[in-house]
Amino acid sequence: MPTNKLWLEHTEKAAWESVQALREKLADAEKRMQRLAPPTGGWQPLLDAIDTAKSELGLSGDSYAELLGELVGESRRTQNERRVLEQELNDLRSQRLMQDIGATPRTSARPTFDSGIDDDVEPSGTRDEVVTRFVRRYESTKREAGADLDELLETIENRVADLVDLDERSLPEAAIDLAALLVHVAKSAQRSRE
Repeated sequence: MPTNKLWLEHTEKAAWESVQALREKLADAEKRMQRLAPPTGGWQPLLDAIDTAKSELGLSGDSYAELLGELVGESRRTQNERRVLEQELNDLRSQRLMQDIGATPRTSARPTFDSGIDDDVEPSGTRDEVVTRFVRRYESTKREAGADLDELLETIENRVADLVDLDERSLPEAAIDLAALLVHVAKSAQRSRE
């Protein structure tokens, strides 16, 4: 019975690829099984660690599954508390930065102008979010501020020129960038006066 050589090669290749795919799936399944079932020597230290956590943290679960659930919940609570503390720290840094740069409240005797924009409307977030973004940008521009004053002013000039090409959504971030760079200029000028 005559057979086509190309057909035989194709069939052999397909069979070989199927065998390779099955081998890979088997290897993945074995790895998964090993992760789910650690060696017998690994169970006792794991259970001892859970028992220690139960006594140290005052967990009330009866089974190891309940204790692990409580540990996960405790971990989530701790992460949430950490986020809150980080936000408070950022707020304190913002307040300190505002004091350092000599920011004055809106009720100061400085002359004001009517921009035609309602002060209560925040187009790109709450005031706290804007201040936080400003502080982050200020911190990230310290390297640029390390350059001499002429280079810093040239950078500001270029960014102001680029404002024309920006869309409305990008303008608030560009304004924050410029404000951060201008604070560096003000601090530099203040240092040179001292």
